[in-house]
Amino acid sequence: MFGQLIEGGGKLAALRFGGDGDESDALSRGGKKPVTDVQIVAQQLQPVTLDANGEGTIALPIPAFNGELRLMAQVWSADSFGAADRKLVVAAPLISELATPRFLASGDQATLALDLTNLTSQPQTLQVAVSTTGLLALNGQLPASVQLAQAPALHCRFRLRR
Repeated sequence: MFGQLIEGGGKLAALRFGGDGDESDALSRGGKKPVTDVQIVAQQLQPVTLDANGEGTIALPIPAFNGELRLMAQVWSADSFGAADRKLVVAAPLISELATPRFLASGDQATLALDLTNLTSQPQTLQVAVSTTGLLALNGQLPASVQLAQAPALHCRFRLRR
């Protein structure tokens, strides 16, 4: 009704719900959708011949993957059968995460955080290298190498300017 009261042929308003608006236009609002892909790992192996102790060995090809897998096995003979399964946690030996600002304007400075987590049972010596391109430059020096003890995390902080 109000659209008819406005001179010049008023238009009806478009209804929008929620704070995100149209998902097809995410980049115009300064971001993109978070990565939500799921990787499915499915392998089916051929029958495995068991030795005199009833044990066999398999090579299980696992792609670059962090998560949980379920290993299932079936056994049978002429007069019996059985099945079992077990959950396996697959994780990379080292996890690195770089926290960066979403936006930098000319003249801005920021502190970036590089978090390194050692998931192995052994200490590690790591070589750290960070480089920039374009208008970005590092302020100061990074450590050439860092020591990670068994299973802790290390937080490296360094300055960045534009």
